[in-house]
Amino acid sequence: MILVYIHGANSSSASWNYVRQQLAHDVEMAHRDIQEITLDYNSDHGFDNNLKDMIETINQSETKQKLYFIAHSLGGVYALHLAQEFKSQTVGGFTISTPYGGCESAKLLHIVFPREQLLADISPHSWPIKRIQQFTIPKKWTTVVTTKGDNPLFLGQANDGIVTVRSQQSLDTIDQINMGFNHYEILQSTDLIKRLVNKIIAVI
Repeated sequence: MILVYIHGANSSSASWNYVRQQLAHDVEMAHRDIQEITLDYNSDHGFDNNLKDMIETINQSETKQKLYFIAHSLGGVYALHLAQEFKSQTVGGFTISTPYGGCESAKLLHIVFPREQLLADISPHSWPIKRIQQFTIPKKWTTVVTTKGDNPLFLGQANDGIVTVRSQQSLDTIDQINMGFNHYEILQSTDLIKRLVNKIIAVI
């Protein structure tokens, strides 16, 4: 099986260093045939271009092994799109702090910053967000909803500092785990690692 890691917007695959190190040393994961692919992207290049590059990277791996997606924030939206592209190979996914419902404030900010591609991509009415509302969610797909945050931009809506809880919970057919961390702290959580290991073991 291949673990496919996808980072969040304006980040890099280095954001997975702690998670990957912990999985590599986990007793439950030892001696299992698990490989990794880390997908990097630049948010300024646009969702469509990045998605095409990710599909090509996975195809270039020249493997028909099972795929399990692990993604943070916007990476989770990419992961769900990729799961549709690789339906026969996808056995599950584990997304974290993902804005499945988009970002309401992005609509307003895009008026002020019209050249910011990321704002266009994460608007609730953008094609990447609207399309996932029609997707058939793969089995064994879990999302971690991060609930600790106090960003005033969201006008009183519960948020993790970057994404509203409402947006993270917008796909109610997905198995959801609420955790009291902010958008970035969650990637350093030992509890997250335990939950992730259990989900991976369940699909191997």
